[in-house]
Amino acid sequence: MIMKASIHRLALFSLICSSALCAGEIRLTLIRTGNVLQISFPTETGKRYELVSATDLQTWGASLLSKTGDGQTILHELDTSADAVQFFRLVVQDSPGGLAPTLDRATELLVGGSWAGYDFNTTNRFDYQGENGNWTYQKTGPDTGLLVFTYDSDGNNANVYREEVVLEFVTETTCNYRYSEYNGGVEDPESIGTGFLDLSRLDLSPTPAEMTARLIGKTWEGYVFTSATRFFWPGEPDNYPGNWSYEETDSRTGRLVFTYDEDGNDPQVYYELMRLTFTSATSGLYYYAEYRNGQLYLPSAYNAPFTLPPLPSP
Repeated sequence: MIMKASIHRLALFSLICSSALCAGEIRLTLIRTGNVLQISFPTETGKRYELVSATDLQTWGASLLSKTGDGQTILHELDTSADAVQFFRLVVQDSPGGLAPTLDRATELLVGGSWAGYDFNTTNRFDYQGENGNWTYQKTGPDTGLLVFTYDSDGNNANVYREEVVLEFVTETTCNYRYSEYNGGVEDPESIGTGFLDLSRLDLSPTPAEMTARLIGKTWEGYVFTSATRFFWPGEPDNYPGNWSYEETDSRTGRLVFTYDEDGNDPQVYYELMRLTFTSATSGLYYYAEYRNGQLYLPSAYNAPFTLPPLPSP
């Protein structure tokens, strides 16, 4: 049995600010309740705030939050149960050009995601419940944008038929929208609908079925996936077989767990964890760690980028 000393958790903050706002003007409040760390700080209208984390001060993970200040206090909660040491970086910048995202930023948020039945498959192609077509986005004003959908069945001719979604942003990723359909260039008043959209919550992480389809029969990050539940790690003179499982933890995160036959596939004895944060439908950053006798084996932990294997051809 491996005996380990107790691990003391450490949270260290670094502030990176624009010239117009110095670090001394930001008052960070950290409150820990069990494994939950609550971070809060006041904001200023016209400033953009981005929070990222790392375990080694070298590889910074995906954005934990990215918001434009509105004069209110931002409060963010983190589960720190898996990380013995965490570092945080808060980047504060002027927010140029209003709240509406640029085309590049909108593409980054949309591609790989799903909203209201639209699956944004590529930078210009979508699928709506089996109907395919083209989509475009343009920033129409400092705080406004426009999504346009056309269909292959209409030759992607916007003058024949199109769907428009007018976006009015209240933060850099959230907006009120107005949807309508155009037939022969004329808006159909019966089609008009309104609502609220959070681009940061578009579904990127795969379902268990989708992840299984991508991994079965593939070698990925050293693991050889032989079935929907079984894998082996290549070794000499013998391979190391075991069980694997995947859980979609929210719209942009997932969790892979590996146990081994030699440990009775008992996670209380040993397991390997890959916590995936998706920045697109197929790529992102993962946090890897090993757990022995229910305790994090800290020297094993690291962050690394990943790209999932492609789906098999139909």
